[in-house]
Amino acid sequence: MVGGGTSRWTVVVGLALTALTACGAPGDDAAAPVTGTGQTSAPASTAAPTVPETTVPTAAPDTSPGTTAPGAPAGAALQPCSDVRDLTTEVIGDDPAGLGPDPVFLGVIQTYASEHPDTFAGLWLDRETAGTMVLAFTDEPSGHRAALAARRPQPDDVQPVQPPVPITDDRPIGEWGIAFDVVQATYTEAELVEATNTAIELLADAGFADVGAGSNAIKNRVTLIMAGPLSTDDAATVAAALGPAVPLDMVCLEGAIVESPPPTIAPGTPLDVIALPGPDGTYPPDTPVECGGIGFELGALQAPTPVEAAEPGLADVIAAWVDGPMGDMVPDEGWFVLAQDDRTATLAVVVDGALSYVFAELGRNGWIWSGSGGGGPCVVRRQLPAGLGGVEWVLDPAFPAPGPDATELHVLVTETACTGGAEPGERLLGPQVVETDTAVLIAFATIPLTGAQACPGNPPTPVTVTLTAPLGRRQVLDGLAVAPLLELLAP
Repeated sequence: MVGGGTSRWTVVVGLALTALTACGAPGDDAAAPVTGTGQTSAPASTAAPTVPETTVPTAAPDTSPGTTAPGAPAGAALQPCSDVRDLTTEVIGDDPAGLGPDPVFLGVIQTYASEHPDTFAGLWLDRETAGTMVLAFTDEPSGHRAALAARRPQPDDVQPVQPPVPITDDRPIGEWGIAFDVVQATYTEAELVEATNTAIELLADAGFADVGAGSNAIKNRVTLIMAGPLSTDDAATVAAALGPAVPLDMVCLEGAIVESPPPTIAPGTPLDVIALPGPDGTYPPDTPVECGGIGFELGALQAPTPVEAAEPGLADVIAAWVDGPMGDMVPDEGWFVLAQDDRTATLAVVVDGALSYVFAELGRNGWIWSGSGGGGPCVVRRQLPAGLGGVEWVLDPAFPAPGPDATELHVLVTETACTGGAEPGERLLGPQVVETDTAVLIAFATIPLTGAQACPGNPPTPVTVTLTAPLGRRQVLDGLAVAPLLELLAP
């Protein structure tokens, strides 16, 4: 019932954004007006009717610890994207819901950007400043800022939506009261796009076939995405492979660089994931569980924290979301904190027996909306340990329902992650079977594939589960299931 999440901090609206690519398959990036909600703790103010003021200094190469200086040789340190500073603005908008600017306004600035391909470096909606539109160029920002403020909409402007929105205000956009700013970057968007394609080719030649890459306007970097943590040795190999063709100050890694990656799980490893509840029939509050793909601790349902009693700012995120695009689709009361750490929070409410979510992230101006989701009623299940992938299993309808004398159960096991339509084969772990006086608990898992995979639908794998005693009157149950969601919610 609720749309999928968007970018955590900002929404990119670039004119020629390179889609993330992995295993040679292109992905998607937004290039249209953005809808959603955002909230910051900074006071909102409408942009001045003339050129918006800014206190952003002229961009300079980032030389913070771990950053590779411009022109660094191959083999220098590969920098995590988390260590790269975002291009930011101090202009505060008046769009806390983050719905994005008028399409005619957006068409004006996109047209202007297209006329400056030699210096244009990207365009995005900054949620952390209440929806300020930010453009980046590699030359001095002030001239672009003044030129944009004086620009009037024209019929032949870029049309960001179809059918085109008619022009009803032909004043210069600097008089519209929509907050925008221009900041300075090092690399143009065209340079980032070219470097992204080059990086993918070079890394594939070096044996990193499952790499993803994309141009990130907000960080003014080519972002590399690997299947998992990268060892320091592999990071050095990646840096050397990029060589002089892609300077390392132009690149960052979305993910962790570790001394040695965690050991992989070998096929045939015994599965040990089933845990029985305590004598009172319940699990401890700190039990890691998931519902609809969202992870949290069981205690968040057993003793929920209302969002009004949570850290200041989170209730404002919900208020902006409910008052903005969602309208009457979700309630404005009953929200609680499902999970929270020092940077992110997942807020939830029960709608028609299912959880709807709003995700928040702590930005430079306070808590901001960073995505949303929801689904149908679910069974709360214990989370699998790191390194294992989930499956769904059912009794095989090709066999008669098991009776009291059955010593074998025939099940169909389907991997839940995208696999390109491949069966799990030796990657399937289990079954783990725990038999009690009242139930037979069964669990499976997989060793996940690495890299991007297509999702044509996964084939089921037939498995025969052998029991140590006839089934009798015992129930056959999912060994990871805790209980249906509504049974766990505190009254």
